[in-house]
Amino acid sequence: MNKIGIFGVILALIGLFLPWWEIDLSAWETTNGKTVTTSASISVFLYQIGSKNLPLQTITIDVIPFTSSVLPLILISISLGIAGCLINDERKEKALLILAGSLMILPTVVFASTLQVELLASPPAPYFPFFHPEQVPSLTLVPIPKVGIFSSGMSTFEGISINYSSYLHIGFWLTITAAIVLLIASRRASI
Repeated sequence: MNKIGIFGVILALIGLFLPWWEIDLSAWETTNGKTVTTSASISVFLYQIGSKNLPLQTITIDVIPFTSSVLPLILISISLGIAGCLINDERKEKALLILAGSLMILPTVVFASTLQVELLASPPAPYFPFFHPEQVPSLTLVPIPKVGIFSSGMSTFEGISINYSSYLHIGFWLTITAAIVLLIASRRASI
C-alpha cells in the first residue's frame, strides 16, 4: 500500500468538505460619534453556497457548474488515487497515481476559471443589508462591488463604508496539495 498516496487521497477528501472560495465583507457607518459595524461572508463549496449575514436568495454565484463538472472530476481522481494506492502492480500503481494527480489539477483550473467568469458578470450578491439601530429607515442596501477571485478594497455608499476581501480558500489549496502528493507518490510507487 502506498502510504504517501493514501495521504494525498485523504487530503482530497477533506478538501471536498471545506470552502473553495470566500468573500469577507464588513460595513460601518459613523454618525454622531458612534460607529456601527456589521460583517458578512459568502463561502463557495463544491456542492453549496454558504452565507453569514447575507440572504442566500440574493447570492448570484451559481453552484451548478461546480457540482456538474468540478465535483465529478475530483471524485474520479480520488477513485483513481485509491486504486493506485491499493493495486499490487508497480507499473499500474505508478500510472494510476500519475493519472489521479494530473486529473486532480484539472478541476482546480475549471473551478477558478468558472468562478472568475461568474464574478466578472456580476458581484457575488447585489447588496449588503446594513442595519442602523437608531435611524429611520433602519435598513440600507449597500451595493457590493464586482470582485475577482483574489481582490480586496473599499467602497462607500451613502456614508456607509464597505471593506471586502475575496480569496481561494482552504478546500481549493488542499486539493492542489493532494494532487502534488499523488504525483510525488507515483515516484515512490514501491513505498
